[in-house]
Amino acid sequence: MKCPECSKQISDKAEVCPSCGYPIKKQTPEGKFQKWREKRLKYLVILCLACLPVGIALKEPVVLILASIGVVAGCIKLSSIKTKRMNRNS
Repeated sequence: MKCPECSKQISDKAEVCPSCGYPIKKQTPEGKFQKWREKRLKYLVILCLACLPVGIALKEPVVLILASIGVVAGCIKLSSIKTKRMNRNS
């Protein structure tokens, strides 16, 4: 595993990074699922963004509307996830 602060390799059992002293938090299965879900949501937003020019080129309003809704909804959800994370860390 890599230290989130200095990116050096550290033991999976380490509580702090031996190089920089950064405290290592153990990830729960719930935390891993949350990261996977957030990553999947980012890819969905990127996919929707990629569909916008396709909809414009094909002059398909349905594609444009669905892609726009996907981008907006995804960005709102990502924003709420980051806000929750910042509130939790405060």
